[in-house]
Amino acid sequence: MENEINLIETDLIVDSSISAYLKETAVWGKFLGVIGFTYSGLVMLGAIFAASIFAKLTGNASGHGNGFLAGGIIGVIYLGLAGVVFFMSMYLYKFAKNIQVALKTNDQELLVNSFKNLKIYFRFAGIITVVFLIITVLSIIGFMLVTAFNRG
Repeated sequence: MENEINLIETDLIVDSSISAYLKETAVWGKFLGVIGFTYSGLVMLGAIFAASIFAKLTGNASGHGNGFLAGGIIGVIYLGLAGVVFFMSMYLYKFAKNIQVALKTNDQELLVNSFKNLKIYFRFAGIITVVFLIITVLSIIGFMLVTAFNRG
């Protein structure tokens, strides 16, 4: 039992090569974070335009119909996408920023905090991947069912 505790509490060493890899990773993380912030802003603007355009396209000539509802649904979907991209970018950027400072100042707590942000980023990415895999499988099954019923 004593051996297990010692193995868990063993400190890892961040040598110069690992530090160099982390510094380069931080530069790319910051870059991708900033690009993600920019993209989420553009998607938010796109949500406004897509909602209004979709509302006009789906409304009928007399002004009645479900155009406002359809445009609202499209807007909410775009805003949700922008929110996910924003939060993922935020955690990636926090990781990059904190890792750079932690390596410069030799701050263990900041190093731990930066990897916590990276863990959250990958958790987001994993959940999104699972959701899209489920949507893909359901889409394939739906396509097969529609094809099967259209033949008969």
